[in-house]
Amino acid sequence: MGLDYLALFEKTSRVWHSPVSVLSLCFLAIGRIAPIVGLSPFFGARILPNPVKLVLAISLMIVLLPKLILTISTPPTFDITLFFLMIKEIFLGYIFGFFLGLPFLIVSTSGLFIDHQRGAASLMTNDPTIQNQTSPVGTLYNLILISTFWAMNGPFYVLDTLYLSYDLIPPGTWINPIFLAEHSAVHERLINALYIFTALSLQLAMPAFLAILMTDTFLGIINRLAPNVQITFLGMGLKSWFALMIVCLGLIPFVSQLEKEIKIWLIQFQELVYECRYPEGEKEAPSLPELGASAKEFRAKPILSG
Repeated sequence: MGLDYLALFEKTSRVWHSPVSVLSLCFLAIGRIAPIVGLSPFFGARILPNPVKLVLAISLMIVLLPKLILTISTPPTFDITLFFLMIKEIFLGYIFGFFLGLPFLIVSTSGLFIDHQRGAASLMTNDPTIQNQTSPVGTLYNLILISTFWAMNGPFYVLDTLYLSYDLIPPGTWINPIFLAEHSAVHERLINALYIFTALSLQLAMPAFLAILMTDTFLGIINRLAPNVQITFLGMGLKSWFALMIVCLGLIPFVSQLEKEIKIWLIQFQELVYECRYPEGEKEAPSLPELGASAKEFRAKPILSG
């Protein structure tokens, strides 16, 4: 395997006649990979030091470099064209990284809603995975999602789709101008993802919301029967602990639902990559191979789009 790898580079150097072309291709590959590593919590996001993230991006680039050498038709040149191609690669990387990091913001926001309603909004802590202020339940949900994502081999599906993206959009080619249009498939998908962000955050927090609402209702009835008792202050602890009890009892269904959402999100990420190549939606992305029949079932009855 190592001899084949070295032979590929030797053959490439004879064909391209310049090591600068190989170096330019490396810069283009890192331009797409680095934003994904920097924005995806399952790759470390902001919890890892910048040198470690750079080494991880370079490692992924080395793994993908033989593929890029075989994919690209014209060797890149170190000139002004490389600068604009680099901007294109970074732009694509940020779109992919934003889309992959959105589910983790959804569960974090859902936990923040729960803590706010149970009266624990003052217990804001720093989530190490996103380096942002969030609540204890939000941090818990985020860590559960990261663990579930790795347990389902989600990062490897992401790498497979990233590998596929270089077939669809090679580093040395330009994207379709329709990609930036207002009614393009990519634009519609990203706008729909923001709607999903709000809807799904409320759906995941709804069991705890209902428990808090029921507690407030019963406390209000008790307060009408005994107006001299300060039910509001006496019931704050009850409301908080009752919401936490619902969260703990619902962890197993919560994780089961996360597994379904992860499968759907991986399919939608692959569709996003296809739409970057076909912005008018003239070609549909196939299901991820290893998701099998379950992926088709989720595609037929999507939860996220509901």
